[in-house]
Amino acid sequence: MSDRIGDASFKEKPDISQVFIRHLDRTNQYAGTPAYPTLVIQKLNNLPRYWQSWVKSQDDNYVKIKPTFIYKAPCGMRLGTKEAPMLRDPSQPVKRIKDEEGNDLGIDWKDPNIYSPRLEEKEYVDYVEMDALIMMAAEFAGLTWQKDPLEVDAGDTIEYIEERKRTPFIPRPTEDEDEPE
Repeated sequence: MSDRIGDASFKEKPDISQVFIRHLDRTNQYAGTPAYPTLVIQKLNNLPRYWQSWVKSQDDNYVKIKPTFIYKAPCGMRLGTKEAPMLRDPSQPVKRIKDEEGNDLGIDWKDPNIYSPRLEEKEYVDYVEMDALIMMAAEFAGLTWQKDPLEVDAGDTIEYIEERKRTPFIPRPTEDEDEPE
């Protein structure tokens, strides 16, 4: 008996489309769980290189930029709130944004006096959108749907139509006439 690793031999190679379909099943089973983003990335890795780069070039469809409040929490407790942020110099009031008529529109989050929370724009990956793009690329690559040629009846040919006997026209009786017996 051999103790060496890697002596296993396969009788046939697995078809990449079957490998992809199996991974597709696993991804669908774990949708909505914390494992879903990792499985979507792994599904992307199973695509051919050209289609991987195509999905990555479409990042404007699945990478979203969202304003996010970043809180300072040195002792595990958040400092400040969205309504009353913690200031570096509490003697100076927080700057507010006003419109042309002088109406208050809210806090100016660019105020350097604000210590916590800070409003920053963060990038987030929408894995559902990314998964949809991966599936589109997989379809283009021929890994998902099998397309069989379809035989369609084209209908009657002109020769057959000309050879057909015409249905004789029988006029309908009018209301004044009696129907034939």
